[in-house]
Amino acid sequence: MKTNRFQHPALREFAEKQARFAPVAVRVAQMERAEQLLPILKPDSSYAYRVLIHTITSRPTEQYPGLMIPGAVATRDLLLFIEHISDSLNLDAAAATEAVLTQDELSHKYNVAVKTISRWRARGLGGRRYRFGNRKRLAFPQSLVERFVAENQQAVEYGARFNHLTDDEREWAIRRARRLVRWGANQTQIIRRLAKRLGRSPEALRYTLKQHDLKYPSVAVFPDSKVAITEQDKREIYSAMKRGDSPTEVAKAYRRTRSSIHRIVKEYRREQFMKLPLEFFECEAFHAANADEALLMPPTELSLPDLEPVESGAMQQGYFADLSAFPVLTKEQEFFLFRKMNFLQFKAVQARNQLPRSQPDVASLDAIDALLEAAQSVKNTLIRCNLRLVVSVAKKHQHDESSFFDLISDGNMVLIRSIEKFNFTLGHKFSTYATWSLMRHYARYLAVEATRGNRYRRGDEASLDMLAHQSMTVAARSEELNHQHAQLNTILNQLDEREQEAVSLRFGLGSHLAPLSLEEIGTKLGLTKERARQVLASAMAKLREFVSPDDAWGGALEFQ
Repeated sequence: MKTNRFQHPALREFAEKQARFAPVAVRVAQMERAEQLLPILKPDSSYAYRVLIHTITSRPTEQYPGLMIPGAVATRDLLLFIEHISDSLNLDAAAATEAVLTQDELSHKYNVAVKTISRWRARGLGGRRYRFGNRKRLAFPQSLVERFVAENQQAVEYGARFNHLTDDEREWAIRRARRLVRWGANQTQIIRRLAKRLGRSPEALRYTLKQHDLKYPSVAVFPDSKVAITEQDKREIYSAMKRGDSPTEVAKAYRRTRSSIHRIVKEYRREQFMKLPLEFFECEAFHAANADEALLMPPTELSLPDLEPVESGAMQQGYFADLSAFPVLTKEQEFFLFRKMNFLQFKAVQARNQLPRSQPDVASLDAIDALLEAAQSVKNTLIRCNLRLVVSVAKKHQHDESSFFDLISDGNMVLIRSIEKFNFTLGHKFSTYATWSLMRHYARYLAVEATRGNRYRRGDEASLDMLAHQSMTVAARSEELNHQHAQLNTILNQLDEREQEAVSLRFGLGSHLAPLSLEEIGTKLGLTKERARQVLASAMAKLREFVSPDDAWGGALEFQ
């Protein structure tokens, strides 16, 4: 038996060592203890490696101290451990002290599907590998099966209901499902209703209807059930729910259930959070026990500016009035705000890393949203309190009144980037850092603007002549292209619709940006590659009759 199926390397190493070096009696005892341990493990819990090994071997171990293994991983690897050890013991089914049942025999005895046996194994049903003649197979001792059935009576009864439907039940379910579809019920509602009427599990009905639709796609009960939801659909669903649209209406519009709509929204929000480039500068204070109280609440002696801006009037007067609403920050205030912003982003990244890959809970997503909004609020305060700095530096680089607000607009973007890149842990004052960033930017900006201005200066007749020549060349070329386009349309109108489409696809004409191969053309038109070649050859022969070799298009057609 291969050991690469183990999920945890520590348990794989333990299984390999025991199978190779432990005496037979020790391996048998360890296998039995592992079988007794399986029903105790819970998938949602974690277990210390040293405790698991001590339970199986009855000896303490000093290996891997502090290592914790998730319950689901421990359950799966212990099942493999039992198989691996039993495989090394070379057990003979005929010589077993009790009856052993293969998967097929177990399935027949409890009237369940073989796939259900795999589910039972995940819940702790241990199996051993026995030799049946010259072949080894997985089988289950009668005592382990009886213990599992006694401890999981509800799961066994549920599995029996999952067994395949009879022919009469299947035909009735398909007819009834079609009628419910016409009445407007969705797939989940139909499956639950039919399962209740037949006394079967919803999985049994879902499997039956799915197999019918796969076998008879032209008369499928749920023809749209295989259509995967696209990223655009996810975005639109999220936007609709954010606008406050009813989940029932959204579910009906996208042929989904309300629960699936909520699941899609949660998964979409998680995807958007994972794409965010959250960066921060970390310091030791972030890991303190009282970090939230110390870093998020300002000291009583520290007076912070109000976050609400004043109302603006006209564009210029209103903008400068807004500047006076936020005071210049002291070095201590800057340090507090930058530390708070980075700490909030640090907490958001930590919360994001703890999100599960599927089905994240709404509370965790809302918590990340709140952290990001708080960080953005602090960032906005830093921006508004430093807008006067941008105006001050821009005034020193102003050449004429018309470019002043362009300088301020560019400077504000530099200010925002400077806030994002400023490392507050170095102890420098932000205004110094931002001033140098603005001066460097304006030095480059004004040099580029001067070059651009010289290019179109009135006294530069050469530049004007060049522009006039370029304008005339562009106009002439545009007129020529329009003429050729009209000629091409006249020529293509001599062909039937399929031939026109084939020629357009082959040569990238019209809305087709790139030429396609014969195989791709056949796929587009629903033809074989050879038939597409014949259609294209016929079209080209017709075009040669309408176009003379001396025409602008004639040479191209002859070449083709």
